[in-house]
Amino acid sequence: MDYFMLDKLEVRVHATTEAMAADAAGHVAGQIRKLLASRSEANVVVSGALSQQAFHHTLVAQPDVAWDRVNCFAVDDFWSPRMDPQYAVSEQPRRDLFARVRPRTVNVIRFDAPDPEIERQRYEDLIAAHPPDIACLGIGRSGHIAFNEPGQTDFDDPKKVRVIDVVDESKRQLLDDPNFRRLGVIPSKGITITVRELMRCPSVSVVVPFREKAPVIERLFDLPEPTEEFPASILRQKEGGVLFLDADSYALAAARRRRG
Repeated sequence: MDYFMLDKLEVRVHATTEAMAADAAGHVAGQIRKLLASRSEANVVVSGALSQQAFHHTLVAQPDVAWDRVNCFAVDDFWSPRMDPQYAVSEQPRRDLFARVRPRTVNVIRFDAPDPEIERQRYEDLIAAHPPDIACLGIGRSGHIAFNEPGQTDFDDPKKVRVIDVVDESKRQLLDDPNFRRLGVIPSKGITITVRELMRCPSVSVVVPFREKAPVIERLFDLPEPTEEFPASILRQKEGGVLFLDADSYALAAARRRRG
């Protein structure tokens, strides 16, 4: 493992996706155990995508995690009332994680809610009542974290949950994901926990494997300061944040660092 700091963000690079997932799972499980040693419950936010599956599978196998005292929350989802439920973003963590560890509660955004603003407010009230302790995130090819897209992100957003427009780069990424490919057309709107709310979590773990993510990780390393046009850039300022990479996702950033 290669370990270093990127501003305030801890970075851990592993040779394989499997090693990366095991390290991330061990870290998150440890954070949950630590919280539950002094509290009756913990609140954990979880992303869903192909990039998160190895991490979720490995997290299930972590010993001595009192999942019956953990409230789990999906970080985002599409808003598309006519969509087949199997294509909800929350379906992947529901299948690969929630159904296997049986948390105290599982809370997801209702993609089929008749009114997105009413659903946004419902989920915001839920988050306000259960402030997240741990966020398990990824980074999208557009630079989004959760569904906080470039041009639609406010680092000082007063809202905890927001309705967004899914940008074209994110639609292309999602159509490359076998969880969503058969959907054919990616919905144009989503509902997401905001960046400001996610960065309030004491512990933020970001899992980013695969060669296709190398350009976005290279850009994360290159930016001189956070910008709302690249939402993931705020992670560099997150104390308590850990970025888990495999050799493929780190490849371009590694080459640039070697060149000085």
